[in-house]
Amino acid sequence: MAIGMTRAALVRRGITGLAAGAGALTLGACGVTGGESQGTTSGATKQPVKLVFEWPTYTQPKQEWAEWAMKTYSQKNPHVTIEPMWNTNPTEKLTTTIAGGQPPDLGWFGVGHWALYQAFAPVEPFLASRKIKTEDYLPRVVDAMKWRGKMIAFPMGINTTAMFVNKAHYQKAGLPPPTDDQTWDDLIVAGKRMVSLTGEGGVPIWGNNAQYYSSFWPAAYGGGWMDADGTKVLVNNPQTLKALTLLRDMWDVHRVSPNPQANKDIATSATAGFTTGRYAAFMAGTWGIDPARKESFDWDIVEVPTLVEGGKRVKGAFCGTEEICLIKGVPNIEAAADFATWLIGPEHLTWVGNKGHIIPGHQKTAKEQYINPQGETRPKNIQAFVRAAAYAPPIIEHPEYAKLSGAWNTALNKWLGTADNPANTLTAQQALQEAQTEMQRLLDDWNKANPK
Repeated sequence: MAIGMTRAALVRRGITGLAAGAGALTLGACGVTGGESQGTTSGATKQPVKLVFEWPTYTQPKQEWAEWAMKTYSQKNPHVTIEPMWNTNPTEKLTTTIAGGQPPDLGWFGVGHWALYQAFAPVEPFLASRKIKTEDYLPRVVDAMKWRGKMIAFPMGINTTAMFVNKAHYQKAGLPPPTDDQTWDDLIVAGKRMVSLTGEGGVPIWGNNAQYYSSFWPAAYGGGWMDADGTKVLVNNPQTLKALTLLRDMWDVHRVSPNPQANKDIATSATAGFTTGRYAAFMAGTWGIDPARKESFDWDIVEVPTLVEGGKRVKGAFCGTEEICLIKGVPNIEAAADFATWLIGPEHLTWVGNKGHIIPGHQKTAKEQYINPQGETRPKNIQAFVRAAAYAPPIIEHPEYAKLSGAWNTALNKWLGTADNPANTLTAQQALQEAQTEMQRLLDDWNKANPK
């Protein structure tokens, strides 16, 4: 059974107007503050060891990334052999293999890792023995790796949201490219200037695809999902309501985005709407960089629009994490921890950051090495992703992630509509109240069954 949505499913849902999500943040790297080498294991023995490494193959670049990491680490540590456990659903794969008594030694998770917190080895002892300082890592990432005070994963990286901008479309509309401090009102005004533009074959060029990136956006602008104790849901607030209202209004009122049915025809892949020039502004995560670089037109990114509500200016980007988990009780756990340490260390994260796969969780590496590779100039403003890590709240940090996100999406779709049924049956406020009520019920039931 699947405990949480896969990253691929989240992207698909984001495209069709349903939910996209992931949540959390990152941790330490061996040797960051000391002299110990990142490329060698820390154990006293170099006896041959074989590690089984779970990794999802959502895209070819993602598989190539894992292949590079395994090969590079084994070259530096010849006594370590790493066998991949490929899959397309980490939650399902880990659940099945753990239940069957044949789990991997470690693995990538990505979304909703809290659901398997009882199967993961707490990582604080491994961090301490390898002199890893969590303060060297993005604070939100470190916090999201915890459940009830215990660190249950090695955070490797983070994905946030940025707005990809087709600069030629803005120029044709007589507008300067947007900046990091633009507001949602600015986005609407720009979109209305795009209505006269057409692409090849006379197809319309839309101002943006904002509402199709993630229905988790409203809670991000509202400050998050629940209180620090995990006892009270906090989504029903004015900022969340305004952001939620805007998502449908983008196509239903302002007409600056395609309606759900038209968007389904445009978004034939995760990035098709932008790479084919159909959107002037495209909301996406770091996964949008590689496909956009393959296109010849001029583009850049800026931070997501600022929400202005009640005189306050609020940022609220999507936030997903890339964490490495150790399976409790496996015989090669120290060797697995060495590999995990390298995966969250500067050498690996520098390579990953240069490729644009994820934002490194290590702060210094993120600021200095999350850059374009040699010979590539796009996006010039790539650090917009890193800046978003300061204000993007993780997605539903709770073992009931799947049910809570399901309740959220079920309620919100009654306002947002879907590609197959774009009509709304509730107002934005009614949908938000329903989400709050059902999520609170789920939270209460879980806390009652799982007291601290």
